[in-house]
Amino acid sequence: MHRMGTALVASFAVATAQGATVAYSSQASFLAAAGGVGPADTFNGLGMTTSRGAVTGAYNDFAYSAALSLNTNATFASGLGVLADPGSPSDRFLVANAYTGGSSFYGVRIDFTGTAPVTAVGANFFRYNQNTTSSAAGTVTVLLFGAGGVSLGSFDIASLGRQTYQGFTTDAAIAFMVVRSNMSGDLGARYAAFDNFSYGAAIIPLPPAAWAGLGMLGLLGGVRAVRWRG
Repeated sequence: MHRMGTALVASFAVATAQGATVAYSSQASFLAAAGGVGPADTFNGLGMTTSRGAVTGAYNDFAYSAALSLNTNATFASGLGVLADPGSPSDRFLVANAYTGGSSFYGVRIDFTGTAPVTAVGANFFRYNQNTTSSAAGTVTVLLFGAGGVSLGSFDIASLGRQTYQGFTTDAAIAFMVVRSNMSGDLGARYAAFDNFSYGAAIIPLPPAAWAGLGMLGLLGGVRAVRWRG
């Protein structure tokens, strides 16, 4: 569990906001703000495959189900892939293994299915190149949605490879999210992928007025203490 004190500083010091959603560009700053997330899912225990069904995970009362996000015009739709870079075969990740003959690519949809509302998610988001079987540079888009499909934000992440990390906290529950890539760059390098997936609850910083109120309570408490001793 991460300490609350650091979260109150990090949430203001790093990040860009879109509406009521805050994006963190490092794992450390995200974890400081998301004190209620569990250990990251690494997917290393899953068997290597280019086609599988949903991947599920759970932590306390939080849970998710990740699957390929499809529509009806897929030229190729193998499924959700569990892959690894050749140099690190045991370090695995999830990838959307589908395309439509060059016109568009699909993403991974992650539905949050637990009884506790998810208000914090983070991962290494990157693009995968099927031709070189390695991570690739390019843009990955993360879309967050609340109940009823209401948008909580759309974020383009300039991926430099598997080390690129992005986290998000919201003041509304995230019903589901989609991770997808755009159509720029080499055709083989347009697959959206992610690893080290964290999810759970964010620590919501108190607004300045609330801090002022707490300070006043502390002052009054000190006055009472002095009077009591007198």
